[in-house]
Amino acid sequence: MYSVIIYYFTGTGNGKRLADLAADAWRARGADVIVQSIEGSLKQSEHKKADFIGIVAPVYCFGLPQMMARFLRTLPDGTGQHAFVLAATGNAESFTWAGRALRVPPCEGIALLQARYWLRRRGYLVYGALPVEMPTNWTLAVTPPGHVRQTVIFERAQACIDRMVAALFDKHLVLARAPWPWVPFFALSYWLFIHVGRRLAGKCFTANHRCNRCGFCRDHCPSGAIGWRYNRPYWGWNCQQCFRCVNYCPRGAIDVPWLMLVGGLTVLVAGYMPYDWLPPALTAPLGAWNSAV
Repeated sequence: MYSVIIYYFTGTGNGKRLADLAADAWRARGADVIVQSIEGSLKQSEHKKADFIGIVAPVYCFGLPQMMARFLRTLPDGTGQHAFVLAATGNAESFTWAGRALRVPPCEGIALLQARYWLRRRGYLVYGALPVEMPTNWTLAVTPPGHVRQTVIFERAQACIDRMVAALFDKHLVLARAPWPWVPFFALSYWLFIHVGRRLAGKCFTANHRCNRCGFCRDHCPSGAIGWRYNRPYWGWNCQQCFRCVNYCPRGAIDVPWLMLVGGLTVLVAGYMPYDWLPPALTAPLGAWNSAV
């Protein structure tokens, strides 16, 4: 019987849901599974006993959340242990661009490449790496899918994970291909986001007149980026852009400047537009944005 530990990072719940789906799939095959947030402390003894180490995280600006990237770099030596990665992407959307509808498919960017690289550096044998479409959490700019569509998205995610775990159970490789021609763009966007964008964007967050000073945002910030000054929340320089505070604020009292939204949408659309406009016969050999097992 396999022993599995699944580490996850989540801002608004997608990462946790994927981790739970993966845990259910492993348990259905008799595995002993532990699901643990990276916001908690890593238990060395349990970690070393696991046959499979799972990594689950959302995708932020085409890459891993900074907290997950740091977690992977500090993992214990994994010689002899197997690993798999699940990246929660936003759901597919359509925008009007230059008078035509532009489909923005879900994309993991370089998130899977990052996770595979650091896991291999720590000695782990990566047997699985897949992006999984989940409902978008960027509610400031995009309307999340309704209940019916969410149900379909969750069912597809469950089916995808079930097939992946079935393959991993027999030690078969399940690795999604990256769209290599766009990797440099993704890497540059991610680097700018990690070192500049997330910090400046976080400093632009403000609490409006609806704020009742409950402290929920401060108490639930995963990186401790939210402080308290003059009896009001303020955002420091280490914001992860997970949008946990925005989406979970009981009174919807957190504002984000429109300029940040325009900039984010521009990067998002510009990254996908060339791929979407090229003929399918040309783009098919380059790799899919989101691959099912």
